Amino acid sequence: MTSSYDQSIKSSIGSGGRYDSAIGGLIGTNENFSTVGISFGLDVIYTAMSTFDKVLKEIPSVDYYIIPLGTQKEALVVANDLRKKGYKVEFEMSNKKIGKALEKANKEGVRNVIIIGEDEVKNNHFKIKDMFSGDEKIESYQFR
Repeated sequence: MTSSYDQSIKSSIGSGGRYDSAIGGLIGTNENFSTVGISFGLDVIYTAMSTFDKVLKEIPSVDYYIIPLGTQKEALVVANDLRKKGYKVEFEMSNKKIGKALEKANKEGVRNVIIIGEDEVKNNHFKIKDMFSGDEKIESYQFR
């Protein structure tokens, strides 16, 4: 099997076959015994797993990280709507201050952070911050 990601694996993960004369050879006779065998290359499997692990780390585990600022109920509604659309959403439930929550998003490599405060709810929109570029955009949302 070769890796479809970086082509670093050049040999097979496993192999096998019939070994009818293997037992006779081991016991010193020419007698045939019907046998089959299989073996796995642990170094190749380890390389494949390591490659796959690197690829998994590049795939974002969270599409949106929602930070409610005294608006847990409304923010949960937004989280639920995004999840229904197939997005992976993490919701800040520990009432972290916004700076600490943004720091957590950066540390975990989350690209999109949604901040929902009382003004956002009152004005029927929320802010999406792109943590990679620093850009912010306002998204309309009917809270009531």
